[in-house]
Amino acid sequence: MGLPLPSTIVEITPPAAFPISTAEAKLHAHVDQDDEDALVDVMIGAATGAAQRETGRQLMPATRELVLSAWPSASARIPIPTPPLSSIVSIKYQDGDDVEQTLAEGTDYEVDTAWEPGTVYPSTGATWPTVFDRPDAIRIRFVAGYADADSVPDAAKIAIRQLVAHLFRQRESFHIGQGFTLHRVPLFFEDLLSEIKIWEVY
Repeated sequence: MGLPLPSTIVEITPPAAFPISTAEAKLHAHVDQDDEDALVDVMIGAATGAAQRETGRQLMPATRELVLSAWPSASARIPIPTPPLSSIVSIKYQDGDDVEQTLAEGTDYEVDTAWEPGTVYPSTGATWPTVFDRPDAIRIRFVAGYADADSVPDAAKIAIRQLVAHLFRQRESFHIGQGFTLHRVPLFFEDLLSEIKIWEVY
């Protein structure tokens, strides 16, 4: 199973919430005042992003699109990145005449969420269709992430709380300008996340 071809992942709809709340982060960091809640939220966002990059997982539900220039092969099982895979929204492609077409789940392809990462593959008797030669010939839109914060692995939530507390105490570890830059991540962060890390996505 693999994707030797170039691919791009586009975020369509971001998560509506973080894996931990502002109150949970403040309690862990022993922060009593409310005047820096906005900063704590920025730190939660940065820590969540760092946890997702480290593990290769999507923690809270988000809609994304995997963009491919071609199928790996006519019958390939295609892994969907940033597990856990919740559902496939659509698979669209540009046919040989560069006209957009939409494949039908259950007729043209099947979805397997039992794999990690989840996969899509042609239905029995079907193959992936011929596509036009362009970088975005295939667009697989999907929903990934755990159902809610309670379903997110404890290791991820603990790591995020620990990192937020670390950032709050060691503010030289980050810089806020046009965006949020995390200069370094403490070793405990990687250790906590190692048990849920996806070591090979493709």
